[in-house]
Amino acid sequence: MRHFTLLLALSLATGAFGLRSVQFEDRLDGIESQAHEDKCRIQALQMRLVEANTDAARAGLVLASLERKHDEAVVVGHDLGVANASFKDELSVARRTIATHENKLRVFEMAVASTRPETWKQPFESLQEAVDEKWDLFGGGVERMHGLALGNRDKLEQIDRKLDRDVETMWRKLMGPTVQLTGESTVGSGVLLESRPLPDGDGYQNYLLTAWHVVRDILADADALDGPVPVTMYSPEGAKTHFQAELLRFDPELDTALLILDTPERIPFGATLATREELDSIRIFSNIYAAGCPLGNDPIPTFGELADTRHIVDGELYWMTSAPTYVGNSGGGIFDAESFKLIGIFSKIYTHGNLRPTVVPHMGLSTPLTIVYDWLETVGYSELIPNENAVVATAASADRDE
Repeated sequence: MRHFTLLLALSLATGAFGLRSVQFEDRLDGIESQAHEDKCRIQALQMRLVEANTDAARAGLVLASLERKHDEAVVVGHDLGVANASFKDELSVARRTIATHENKLRVFEMAVASTRPETWKQPFESLQEAVDEKWDLFGGGVERMHGLALGNRDKLEQIDRKLDRDVETMWRKLMGPTVQLTGESTVGSGVLLESRPLPDGDGYQNYLLTAWHVVRDILADADALDGPVPVTMYSPEGAKTHFQAELLRFDPELDTALLILDTPERIPFGATLATREELDSIRIFSNIYAAGCPLGNDPIPTFGELADTRHIVDGELYWMTSAPTYVGNSGGGIFDAESFKLIGIFSKIYTHGNLRPTVVPHMGLSTPLTIVYDWLETVGYSELIPNENAVVATAASADRDE
């Protein structure tokens, strides 16, 4: 019994202790919850304090800015006051200056009003005479200039024609007369002369000039020193016509040869030869065209200048030209760039080096037609040399026909 009572007492004591333990834990949880809430309130107060400090700092900056603007306004107001005073002073000076000029103007008007018109007549008459004299001089000068302009009208028209490049005429004068001479391993160029009617009127004679070494190499390839020379002629459309030519005369020292085509037909294109008088006027720096068939191509024109009129090679006189030329130009023509008349036959080109010679394309040598004319006279073909008087007579006749 006592044992049961003890157990019951212990059980009751344990239950009371357990109840108190639960109550203690509940109070402890309440204290911790209250502490957490207090901490949150403190953090919120701290954030509001930071925001208040930031707002205070901003307000301080705005206040400082307002104070600075106030100081600047004070300075500007002072400057405006000074400027206003200065402007008033300048305005006062300007008013006094205007008043002075008004007084001078009144004095001048009174002086003019008191002057008689007769006192001005003589100066005006003298001025009118001087103007008339100057005008007469000017008018005479204008008339003289007009007379000079009329007198030089033809020359001006010639200059205009030279400046206006007629491609069709240039092809007819430069490319049309240029032909190609070919052999098995040789290629060169030649220049057709204008067709000449036969004495009996039945057909034409068609001569061409070229370099002797071109014909020599072609005949050597054919093993026939008296055989025909193949000639190719070109049309503006690019068509080719093939002829045979016969060697008439040649001179190895001058490197010049004269051939005739084996056709009695009139050739539409032939070079116009410059007269001796025109050749004598050729000087260094004269503009020229070189026309030929370099490397077997169709006729090609190149532009340059006459670089030397007294170039001696192996005792013979040549003209040096700066127009680009190459292998195959030999025998082609050198033409005056203004009149498109033939003035020389291309003969040689400079090379550099012995083992592997390099062509120097801007140093070509040609035989001038003055030397070719002398040679034609000695070999019995002087009729091919143009006559200055005949050229003038032909031009005059053409003018009358117009």
